[in-house]
Amino acid sequence: MSKILKLNPFYSEKIWGYEEWNLSTHRNGHSTIVGSETTLLESLNKELPILIKVIQANDTLSVQVHPDDEY
Repeated sequence: MSKILKLNPFYSEKIWGYEEWNLSTHRNGHSTIVGSETTLLESLNKELPILIKVIQANDTLSVQVHPDDEY
């Protein structure tokens, strides 16, 4: 039976504000399990193909385009 994991977000500070990564197994920042130092990646033993984040900007941001690797 699966259990529900409560997560602490990873905070990524930026010059324009910050990003709060609420669900992350990304190599640049992992969510941690509430009440422990265990990361979500360690708990699941695998990476997830998803990153859920909230962006807090201190000002209006420009539109950004992220081209693929082939470009």
